[in-house]
Amino acid sequence: MFAEFDAGWVPHLVQRLDHYFHRHHRWLKLDGRIRRPPSEYIARAVHFTFQDDPTALRLALPSQTNLLWASDFPHAESTWPASRSLGSAGSELLSARLYDEFFSARTLSLYGI
Repeated sequence: MFAEFDAGWVPHLVQRLDHYFHRHHRWLKLDGRIRRPPSEYIARAVHFTFQDDPTALRLALPSQTNLLWASDFPHAESTWPASRSLGSAGSELLSARLYDEFFSARTLSLYGI
């Protein structure tokens, strides 16, 4: 879990990790230890929170990033008291299914609620 970093940067990082894996895995001697591209491990096991990050929402679908919305309340970087309006703005960028996943379903699933 990466929390409080927003997530617009994640798709680029994952793309670069995969690039280096495919291009350099032989001389890095990763063949026996790491069998799949990093993006597959990240998609299965890593989640990223976002607060007010429209870039993360725009890039989320193509990258298959595991996003979770967070308000960071009561800290200074919290979206409160504008949390609801920021959430509504997110609904304009996403399909109803993805909006539900990022703002509710993935968190419930991750924590077994």
